[in-house]
Amino acid sequence: MYTLQLSSNFDGGSGDEHFLFLSNSDADFILKKSIKKPRFSVVSPYGLAFEVRDLDLEKSEEYFERILVLLSSVLNEVHDINLSIRQWEILLGHWLKRYIAISINTCKKMELAWNTFEITHVVPEQIGLETFAPLDTADFTGKLNDPAWALVFKSSFYHYWKNLIPVSESQPSNTYHSLSKYRNQFISSSNSLSLKRKILLRLQDFVSSFSRNVLSSTYLPRGIEWGLALRMFSVPQGLKFQKSLEYEPIDRNLRLRIRALISEGGGDDRNLSAIQIGIASFLPNVFLESFNRTKDSALGLKLPNNPKYIFTSNDFDSNELFKFWLVSKIGNGSKYIVGQHGNNYGTSKYLRNTVEQSTADKFITWGWSFENSKYYQGFNLRNPRGKRIESSDKGRFLLAQTCYPIPSTTWDSDFEFEQYLDHLGKIVQLLHPAVRKNLTLRLHPAETRLDWSDVEYWSQVAPDLDIDKSGMKIVDLYPKFRLVIHGYDSTGILETLSANYPTLGFLPNGLNEMLPDAQGIYNTLVEAGILHSSPESLALKVNAIADDVENWWNSSPIQFTREKFVYEYARTSKSPITQLKRNVFK
Repeated sequence: MYTLQLSSNFDGGSGDEHFLFLSNSDADFILKKSIKKPRFSVVSPYGLAFEVRDLDLEKSEEYFERILVLLSSVLNEVHDINLSIRQWEILLGHWLKRYIAISINTCKKMELAWNTFEITHVVPEQIGLETFAPLDTADFTGKLNDPAWALVFKSSFYHYWKNLIPVSESQPSNTYHSLSKYRNQFISSSNSLSLKRKILLRLQDFVSSFSRNVLSSTYLPRGIEWGLALRMFSVPQGLKFQKSLEYEPIDRNLRLRIRALISEGGGDDRNLSAIQIGIASFLPNVFLESFNRTKDSALGLKLPNNPKYIFTSNDFDSNELFKFWLVSKIGNGSKYIVGQHGNNYGTSKYLRNTVEQSTADKFITWGWSFENSKYYQGFNLRNPRGKRIESSDKGRFLLAQTCYPIPSTTWDSDFEFEQYLDHLGKIVQLLHPAVRKNLTLRLHPAETRLDWSDVEYWSQVAPDLDIDKSGMKIVDLYPKFRLVIHGYDSTGILETLSANYPTLGFLPNGLNEMLPDAQGIYNTLVEAGILHSSPESLALKVNAIADDVENWWNSSPIQFTREKFVYEYARTSKSPITQLKRNVFK
């Protein structure tokens, strides 16, 4: 008999209880505060098999389409407006996809717990409509990395399940008090703007009086971004959307109304019903209580009234001010152009049908194409001309690691990350001592913002390993090294291959995550020894080429394979501004 612990308010039990946690991260967070060391078990990881992931992907896409239509209708009624489904998808699509994915994971973990263990008692966290709604998309994403808030999220789904499963329940405890720990990442106080930014804002105001195009966070290098903007009789307008947002208090009655309007239609699918019920608790404030305030702020921006083109490669996700302004303009005929934001587009089956691809009038890829006229085969927006990055013959070896994942997948990404770190640790251990001595680990910049400590992990696994603490951008580190080993399927692989910089990559899941159309060209990198899926294979390659990286990299087979891949997924352009102007912004 087990007690399912969903609250961080934990006293260690009576000594006879056997506690159950839904994940290792829950157990670590709850037990670290406990003096007692109780008996406990952890529910097995969910969704690691790719067959299961693929089925859940289909289900999440089905849920997304159904809920988006329903939620659009409900919010139109509540706000007394008439936005299209496309406009609502632009506004809240990224939040909704993450919410559905983590909800599916939570439901599946609940099912796994009750199917595997005899649960007789549950200790939930207290939940409430007034307390736990995120402010906006960025706040929701940030809260997913808060272990206390994650328990609130899981408890909310238990409160639906408890009507179906007879168990005793402790009085819910209220241990979570962070309402706005994660502020919108685009907030910027206008009172502290530098003189340079103030001058730029004045210039943007002036240009807006006659320009018919808006470019914001395009991902292009600054010189090329400005060159393109000037060719379009505009200037980059990203600063306009970095304005502080203000939020109205949570309206409990309004959220109860939302729950009543949206909780119908789940039918016999109890997971879908639970997800729909939960929307009233977890719909971001900016789309409900603060909708009108944010809309008015967006419409008050000094920007072109009727832009012909609106182009971004970054603001489509969490920049609420940009999204609110955008939906007001596409309703009047403005064309929405989106540039590919890094890797996995066109290659990963788990990044297909993204909101930005679905809603754009034209989507600029880095070279690949679909049989759809909205896709334009562009080039690597980060390094359009393919400027070469020189390596250092006598430099060290650089290993780039990803960070602890935001838990926004249908599978247990936290457990997968633990396996991933074990793989990286094995790679380091398998390197020749001389190579290992000259290895530098580059942690992901986000590592400092998470509770998980990669530094602590590596201090136990490889205490003598050099860890880069310079704070420099990774692109500025490359010239100091002779070889970069990308420890995951990162944008960096595309960037260094495009820049003809000596590159190795580690894909712990092999090509299982790839779309069928992408597997062939990626397999050429595997066959050339550039990409590897096992620690043994990667370490063997590093050891083999360590003394003569330059000759290996410049050999004809490697360069032929690199050029073929780059043309498909990280293409370059001799005249990027002219190419975009002639083919996209006509």
